[in-house]
Amino acid sequence: MIEPVRGFGIASLIDWIACRLAPDCEVDPDGLACFRRMDAGHAQTMLDTGGGHAATENAGARWVNLVLGNLKRAIRGAYHALAQGKYARRCPAEAAYRFNRRSRPRAMLPRLATG
Repeated sequence: MIEPVRGFGIASLIDWIACRLAPDCEVDPDGLACFRRMDAGHAQTMLDTGGGHAATENAGARWVNLVLGNLKRAIRGAYHALAQGKYARRCPAEAAYRFNRRSRPRAMLPRLATG
């Protein structure tokens, strides 16, 4: 599931963990410093990507890099002629909506039309 967070600060992450993660779930973070705060009973498997181009080929992180690359390209392409600061937040929300419902594409349009 993809969901925007308020920021990468410790307070934002602790709030998100409390609301969204079950205490016994397993988390696979990429080593970002704020994820070190996930010690409330969550099993962690850190992905040591090493950085650089080789990091994009890491088996555990490849799909994440693909999704983020597509999202960045969509933001640049869709909002290049508009006031990007005003509209760029809509693209991640739209991408998260589609990603979170990717297993049920036929139900997406009726839900959008009635929701």
